[in-house]
Amino acid sequence: MMDLLSTNSTIKMEAQRIQTDYSFMLLHQSFQEAAKNYQVLEGLSTPVIVSKGKGAEITEHLRALAHPHSKEEWEAVRKLLKEAMEYTLSLNYTEKDINAMLASGIIALLPTDYPVYILSKHHYDEKTGFSWSKSEPYAKNPNGLTV
Repeated sequence: MMDLLSTNSTIKMEAQRIQTDYSFMLLHQSFQEAAKNYQVLEGLSTPVIVSKGKGAEITEHLRALAHPHSKEEWEAVRKLLKEAMEYTLSLNYTEKDINAMLASGIIALLPTDYPVYILSKHHYDEKTGFSWSKSEPYAKNPNGLTV
């Protein structure tokens, strides 16, 4: 994809082979071919707050504001959610996979009036990121899914 949208060596070689007076004017990018090959990630993109350090602090504040009633409380929730973005991962999985993660305790849904998922601190490592396994980064989960 990068080659198609940048140097596109195939087109460049063809232009050199033809060597017309207008070869220098050819666009090397192949936008149409790139569009045909483009694929969107399948599954849901579920944001989860990593429950470590500052992420854990934000999670506790959100838990305390589980059922906001006043405008000020909703503003506090909005501010915390914005702050949480720095400590949030996007997991791209199907609904079935997300439910499996919920059932196994990898992620949890905070009992709030607004949906907030948190990732267990045992399934995140500062160096390797998210893992199905508590001990091995990028290990397979019992259902055979890999990260």
